[in-house]
Amino acid sequence: MQTGGSTVVLGGGGVAGTAWMVGLAAGLRHKGIDLAQADLIVGTSAGSLAGTLITSGIDLDDLAEAPSPGTPPSVSYELNPELLADMSRLRSDTSLDPAESRRRIGELATSVTSGAEDHLAWMRWMIGTPDWPASRFWVTALDIDSGERVTWDRASGVALLTAVASSCCVPTLIPPVLINNRLYMDGGASSPTNADLAAGARRLVVIDPIAHVYPRGPLEREIAAVGADRLTTIGPNAAAQTAYGTNMLDNTSWQPAYRAGVDQVGEVVDELRATLG
Repeated sequence: MQTGGSTVVLGGGGVAGTAWMVGLAAGLRHKGIDLAQADLIVGTSAGSLAGTLITSGIDLDDLAEAPSPGTPPSVSYELNPELLADMSRLRSDTSLDPAESRRRIGELATSVTSGAEDHLAWMRWMIGTPDWPASRFWVTALDIDSGERVTWDRASGVALLTAVASSCCVPTLIPPVLINNRLYMDGGASSPTNADLAAGARRLVVIDPIAHVYPRGPLEREIAAVGADRLTTIGPNAAAQTAYGTNMLDNTSWQPAYRAGVDQVGEVVDELRATLG
């Protein structure tokens, strides 16, 4: 739980969503607002990638073309429409206890058994092998067996690269990540934002790359649980949604999505300044 202060929540959204958030953060720095200075940053899935880059101390302007130099690893994800449909039904089944729903999604996630090394190589290309930042940074994931949400941080004893990899392994698409003899899957299987982890924050910023995809109700309930005095929520504008393209996991979406984030800064900077102070 956050006790007072400010929290920035970074949600899931694939390569495109990561790039959009990094571009937004880069543009905000030019306006005198550094998201890395928040008292707490919560990253889920793409948000864990963006949070790592934002808190790394690197010049975000250098990421306009790509998150890392060189050619990205060749990664091929095979979508299984039946498994994806099953996962969607489980997420929307209100008759199930949320933990039970997540456990069943975890069972689906274990059906993917290949691609772990490719996933980790892609993670390295995205963020390198960084140490945990000095900033207070939480990365979300889900325990496959228990369905419980976990938050990795500097004190968890888990390498940042491994923590981020666990937060980004989309169920039914990327195999779960093994940490301390337990399997973990994408933190977004619990919530696209996990904004309730900011409970106790007085100033809250939620940056949700897929705000246009899911109903607003669950996020509003998470925000209500936080009880912040000042709040700003940011989703991609129409131009950013177009820049995402048709496949948010496609590396070629990085440049247009990053630029869309930079371009959107003018729409949000005044509200963000009022929220963060």
